[in-house]
Amino acid sequence: MNQRLENYARTFADRIIEALQAGAAPWQKPWKPGEFTGPTNFTTQRRYRGNNWILLMATAATRGYADNRWAGFGQIRATGGMVRKGEKGTPILVWRNRAAKAATDPETDEETRPSFYATVHNVFNVEQADGLLLEPLKPDAPAVEPQAAVRQVADDAHVRIVHVPGDRACYSPSADMITMPEAAQFIGQGSYEHTLLHELAHATSHPSRLDRPAHKITQSGSAEYAIEELRAEIAAMMLGEQLHIGHEPQHGHAYVAGWIKALDNDPNAVRKAAADSQRIADWLTRNIDRAEDHEPAAAA
Repeated sequence: MNQRLENYARTFADRIIEALQAGAAPWQKPWKPGEFTGPTNFTTQRRYRGNNWILLMATAATRGYADNRWAGFGQIRATGGMVRKGEKGTPILVWRNRAAKAATDPETDEETRPSFYATVHNVFNVEQADGLLLEPLKPDAPAVEPQAAVRQVADDAHVRIVHVPGDRACYSPSADMITMPEAAQFIGQGSYEHTLLHELAHATSHPSRLDRPAHKITQSGSAEYAIEELRAEIAAMMLGEQLHIGHEPQHGHAYVAGWIKALDNDPNAVRKAAADSQRIADWLTRNIDRAEDHEPAAAA
């Protein structure tokens, strides 16, 4: 990993640790349906994804930005704005396709470098700039009725779901089954759906789905278990926004110390978990009608 990517990983870890200690990590904050739209590029109108989504949300929470729109320095200048002197940008990862033909091994004729590579660019929240003509923020309308969308996600996952009176929700890897309390036991709009999305995220570890090593984790107090909980909670948060369910942070309080320790030991831990969470959310909603929200290759 080159120095810029190492610096990015450390910045990512430090920003998330700061947010966790303040109780302001994105997955620790509740919001109601329609209250929140994830970070978006101001000029392209495309949403940031994966680890960039998490880092920009954490930065906004710790710095107090209420606007979800971001852009690169050049993009802001090109639209008539100017980043204020002294403002610091937030680094994001941008994946680019190599313009030149990939190098090949002369003996095997196989590619010796990947077709895509990561670069680091700084972006600024629009609240860090002056002179921008900003339209009022408007919540997106759901493409599919939220509860119906969650039902479709559950059906598409092909995992058995049983309802048992009580207060326990869990996914059993050995039985490939989700146990949920009765829907009537939940208080608050979207509480049942958010909990189900969290358990469905765990269920994607099954070999018939995304086949993550987490499917074999049985020790609840281990670091690996805590990171799997992080994947599920971030994925549920992403899905809550996408499906207009909202978010209720019910599953992460016991893991904060473990997450901070994991970040201290491996600055890439949450970044990797966020990337996994995006894959989980994409897989679970693969059959849901929605507008394209992929980051542009040059979302600088």
